[in-house]
Amino acid sequence: MSVPDLDPIRESLDARIEELEEKQKREEKRHEGDGSTPAVWDKVEPKIRREVVEDCQEDLDGVEEQDELLRILAEWRRNENREWEFNRNSSTIENERNSIKKAEIRIWNEDLIELIPESEFKTCGICESFQMPKSDRRKSREFVWECPDCF
Repeated sequence: MSVPDLDPIRESLDARIEELEEKQKREEKRHEGDGSTPAVWDKVEPKIRREVVEDCQEDLDGVEEQDELLRILAEWRRNENREWEFNRNSSTIENERNSIKKAEIRIWNEDLIELIPESEFKTCGICESFQMPKSDRRKSREFVWECPDCF
């Protein structure tokens, strides 16, 4: 099956990058010379979010097949669930960074899911909801199907 039109999500990603760049400049100007923890986070948060959006944008460049799009969705879901979960052994700074990343990628996961036709998703045999691709690099397609409601 052909890939859906990705222009709307690409335009949204571009607009979000510009928005975050402007926000970062405003925050840096507003907190110039202020080294307090809240000021530092106000300055750093837009940069962290922008890096996530730029990574998403890079992933979507050159997508030509539906399987590639499903693989990207699986990878984004993996990033959201595995890499950015709270880790009690990490510093509070790292956990805060991870929380920001998780919140930003969740937005783009939802937008990508909306672009993919429902016919591309498999239905769960237990609860009959749509299964989502889950990253699995052992497989040739680099993803397997998993029901988010059952597992």
